[in-house]
Amino acid sequence: MNQLLNPIYCPIKKQGFFFITTLIKRVILLLSAFLFLLGIYLLIDREQDMNILREIIYKEIGKVEHNGSFVEKLNQIVYNKGGFKKNSNFFFIKKLGPTPIQILTHGGDCSDKSRLLSAMLLSVGIPSTLVMLHSCAGCPPNHTVVEVRDKNNYMVADPVYNLVFPKTKYKYFSLEELMNNPEILNQRLDELIKIRGINDKIYLYKRHTEIYSFPKTINWDKNKLTYLIKDILYNIDKNPNLISRPHFLEDPKLFLSITSLFACSILLFIYFVMCFLTRKSHKL
Repeated sequence: MNQLLNPIYCPIKKQGFFFITTLIKRVILLLSAFLFLLGIYLLIDREQDMNILREIIYKEIGKVEHNGSFVEKLNQIVYNKGGFKKNSNFFFIKKLGPTPIQILTHGGDCSDKSRLLSAMLLSVGIPSTLVMLHSCAGCPPNHTVVEVRDKNNYMVADPVYNLVFPKTKYKYFSLEELMNNPEILNQRLDELIKIRGINDKIYLYKRHTEIYSFPKTINWDKNKLTYLIKDILYNIDKNPNLISRPHFLEDPKLFLSITSLFACSILLFIYFVMCFLTRKSHKL
């Protein structure tokens, strides 16, 4: 009896297998199409935000110049946008924090305003990185600033205190210089307090904790993978604490767009693998 049923059972089983795999492939295609469209939409939406930031720069500063004076003016604009309370807004996922436009509208703390400043610099083609300041090697971060890294122009800008560090009329101190010489910070704070007075926010600067001796652009101690990457960078003679922080980590729309497009590519890879395997099993 089993021998009589086997010739019938095998085709039915095979048809069921192909039905399920076909259904799964269609779901994968639909999901990948959705993720692709979502990623493109977020890229376009984010580019509109960048256009808004560019328009503000052109309106309030005018010509874009790749020098310290331009960065100093832009830093002052961000300083004057909104208050200094932590921005509670977010885009889609709370953990990703606010977008640059939300910070522009409502203000924010040091990490928020640094995010906005970095985005505004990027909108006009000036590269920069966020830098977290630590009071000691193993201490948590207590302040965030921006370092501009534009060709030969490396300079630190602090949009919460409207603070930059001029070296000469056209040159400014870099992060590495501030890290190696702590007195630069104290001298600049003393200078600005004399100019602005004790009623200015610069008077409240926490000069014993918000220091440049232990800067980090990325939290390498977050998990085992990041810790491994840090060790690899040390082994190839690079300081992992000073490498540029990727901008997508500070822009929720860009982060979600990249994530969506990456997930789309993974699903398409799975789809083509399934197509290959089903064709091979069909031949058998």
